[in-house]
Amino acid sequence: MKKEIIEGGYLTHALTNGDSKIYGVVKDHSISDWSHEGALYWSEVYVYGNSCHIIRRGTLLVGKTNEELSELHEQSKVNLND
Repeated sequence: MKKEIIEGGYLTHALTNGDSKIYGVVKDHSISDWSHEGALYWSEVYVYGNSCHIIRRGTLLVGKTNEELSELHEQSKVNLND
């Protein structure tokens, strides 16, 4: 996936929840048990400097293991922290 530059920012994907929380903004934050986080999504996010905004809620992640969700969390960290 390549970054699309839009007005000084870029579009990417990140792990989010139903309350519009974006996971991965804080690089060293780690979660070992995702069962308490509620519904999780792989969403389209706009990043501009230090701010991130959900553009479109993405795919609902159903039946994912803690390991799979941790991998998506790590990918979110890469996508959001240039």
